[in-house]
Amino acid sequence: MPTPVLTQVKAFDKSIENKFSFTYSGNQIFKIHVVIKRNSDNVVVYNNTIASMQTYYNLPANSLPTNGISYNISISVFDVNNVESTASYPVLFYCYTQPVFKTNINTNQIIGNSYFDAIITYSQAENELLKEFEFILYDGNQMQIYTTNVLYPAVTTKATISSLVNNNQYYLQATGITTQGTILDTGLVLFSCSYIQPFDFSRVELTNLPEQAMIKIKSNFASVDGFYTGGVSPTYVNGTEIDLSKSGNIVTYPQGFNIGGDFTKEKLFRNPTPYSTILTMNNDSYNIIIRYMLGIFSGVQKCYFLLTATNAITSYRITTSPMAVLTSTQQVYVMVQRINNLFDMTVTIKT
Repeated sequence: MPTPVLTQVKAFDKSIENKFSFTYSGNQIFKIHVVIKRNSDNVVVYNNTIASMQTYYNLPANSLPTNGISYNISISVFDVNNVESTASYPVLFYCYTQPVFKTNINTNQIIGNSYFDAIITYSQAENELLKEFEFILYDGNQMQIYTTNVLYPAVTTKATISSLVNNNQYYLQATGITTQGTILDTGLVLFSCSYIQPFDFSRVELTNLPEQAMIKIKSNFASVDGFYTGGVSPTYVNGTEIDLSKSGNIVTYPQGFNIGGDFTKEKLFRNPTPYSTILTMNNDSYNIIIRYMLGIFSGVQKCYFLLTATNAITSYRITTSPMAVLTSTQQVYVMVQRINNLFDMTVTIKT
């Protein structure tokens, strides 16, 4: 009779049922005989025969004496005539207590910014090491939208998750593998984002890729060139602002911006001219215009911002809540978002 061949066995916790798989090319299997020995002295610690026609054996939980040591397993099979095959070549495996593997994000946690550092926590009773891990980000429909790819704990235990949209739900998952092959998975952890104004995410994230002899550099900043039209030359204020208050003075960004699909854009303004257009964005589908407006509310003059998004079918308009008229020194953030074909606009005075 042919001899069964066991596949590689990954480390597992003895308190959890484990499946041992093997291949066999002989006649139909009717029984399986399993022998497991303690590897240090070859003493038999498990010996059992079951009726089965499958090419695997499920070892019941707590069938082995202890975690933290190595064992070896061999399998033989019986045919319909109760003839037993030669035992398979022994395969070494380890039993380790199930590791603690989790992130710093708790279920239903609210993140108060557009980015955060996801941090992995790992520990194991017998000091088995974590080999590698990765973070995976999903949207509210559990569709994957980002992965860090493989990270190595000797290099880092965290990764920056960025570009999160306000008032959206997400799921974070961490997966990993130990040095002896135990598969780790935190499952999908639900969290949400809620912020008034996202802080600048300016850090540069470095990830070592030793197998490729490379370092991956990641940042959310990209250089975008603006083109001025209007007077002979632009007027700058304090070296940090450009004066566009005169009619016809415009800065355009023909490359580097993309408003296809969902997006989040934020601009900083000071002393806008009442009833003027302060920002225009367009693509093949939409023409988006934002104006600074004044109005009388409960007998008091206040300001607000008006967004108009026009396509071939309809014109979509939203306004911000009325606020005190801006002074000439106040700077204001205007953040525009498009999520699932709906627009939102938030205005925050810079402090």
